[in-house]
Amino acid sequence: MFCIYNTQAQNVGVGTTTPDTSALLHLNSSNKGFLPPRMTEAERNAIYRPAIGLMVYCTNCAVPYGELQSFNGNQWVPAAGSVQAPLPTTNICNQTWSAKNLDVSFYRNGDSIPKVTGNWNFLTTGAWRWYNNDSVNYAAYGKLYNWYAVNDPRGLAPAGWHVPTETEWQSLETCLGGSLVAGQAMKESFPYPHWNVENSQSYGTNTSGFNAFGSGKTGSSSSSGILTEAYYWSATQFSSSSAFYRTLISNSNNENKLLGGNVGKISGFSVRLIKDVSVTVPTIGTEYQGGKIFYILQSGDPGYVAGETHGFIAASSEQLLYSSWGCEGTTITGADGTALGTGYQNTNDIVPYVVFSSGTTRCQTPGIAARVCVEFVLNGYSDWYLPSRDELAKFWTNRLAVGGYSTLSGSYYWSSSESSSTDAVSMNFFNHNLIFYNQPKSSIQYVLPIRRF
Repeated sequence: MFCIYNTQAQNVGVGTTTPDTSALLHLNSSNKGFLPPRMTEAERNAIYRPAIGLMVYCTNCAVPYGELQSFNGNQWVPAAGSVQAPLPTTNICNQTWSAKNLDVSFYRNGDSIPKVTGNWNFLTTGAWRWYNNDSVNYAAYGKLYNWYAVNDPRGLAPAGWHVPTETEWQSLETCLGGSLVAGQAMKESFPYPHWNVENSQSYGTNTSGFNAFGSGKTGSSSSSGILTEAYYWSATQFSSSSAFYRTLISNSNNENKLLGGNVGKISGFSVRLIKDVSVTVPTIGTEYQGGKIFYILQSGDPGYVAGETHGFIAASSEQLLYSSWGCEGTTITGADGTALGTGYQNTNDIVPYVVFSSGTTRCQTPGIAARVCVEFVLNGYSDWYLPSRDELAKFWTNRLAVGGYSTLSGSYYWSSSESSSTDAVSMNFFNHNLIFYNQPKSSIQYVLPIRRF
């Protein structure tokens, strides 16, 4: 039984005879909690002129469990300390995806995402709405967001998650068998309560665990496609006014497909998330993808992509080979590349693995340096090749950081760069200066297989 005490200072205590002097109302219990008014979002919005700090428990504002909210004078926000339920997840080809559509109304930093029920064609900022502006019937399908919410720097996804890029969607598609069949593995399975199924071929199996609902889409002010279509944003922009997306459709022509394209950023689509992966940035000299990294591309290098890590890997020192360059007296068409990134093409130009047009010369000699690299397999990797002049130079520059390779007198290494019909470029690793040599193709030298990453 609770007792209410009213002190002279007008402090009200429930369950205590000494209410704190800083509190107008002090509740004390070890086996009961405080129960605020519980109501739907529509009922909450009907409160006339809510006071700043007013608290309610909104039962459908964070489906499926709801959340405690307070009014900040401008909008309803999650009350401090409220925790949303964890996202259901599924693992698809070593990537963790959310298994339900996103349903947040606040950015990661706590700022509210505006709910816009009318025409939002004019917007260039984030917004969301329910399908048909109806949370009672469509809350289970999640919210529909324009792309500006997806791209907002405050973060649409919770910490540790992000909206998948076009590359990540492509990986999912490939993993599930390609665009023609991936959709069936992604749709919810029997009894298909969130799809209108036209025929047995339209049935989803949900073998991926993605559990897609036919959540539809929204346009400028109207919604369409509920139970027959699902649309998902990609985080990748196509143009200043459009972005990539993926869609699942339940009809006789596209029932099993995962389709895609680009569409205006003002469209309202569902959002799925993919979990962030902690990636260790590779460094020179570390073991990586079958060998040791000897160079990482820098700004200005051919093939450099800002924000991505790419470079070259050398086979371990124990795998050093010896051979002639081959085909002395014959000029090999196309094998004269010297820059970073040309070694792979040089090697393909030297080794005859396909039928070439009349007049194109390739080296038929078995056991030559380029062929040794092409046929080389190490730690499961088979895409090795003979480095170009500049690729070999990068290896020489970082040879001490990589370690373990021969630098004795006469330690010549072949490149794939041909200098004439009789000579090709090599380097002597005994030298303390970067010097290239044009050596007879018939001489026996070290062969260093490398690969790109």
